Amino acid sequence: MTSKESLFAILNAVGGLMFLAVLVTVCLAMAAAPVAVFIWLVYLMLKFLGVFA
Repeated sequence: MTSKESLFAILNAVGGLMFLAVLVTVCLAMAAAPVAVFIWLVYLMLKFLGVFA
């Protein structure tokens, strides 16, 4: 195995890991987005009630 081939193998592994990391991040973001929006709406509602109660 030449140094060029080992370099390509390393790049391939790093690329695969980065792709997996991005995929997991996107999935987590899609799952967390509705929860975050819901929490934000509850926070706004509480702030609204706190100010105008």
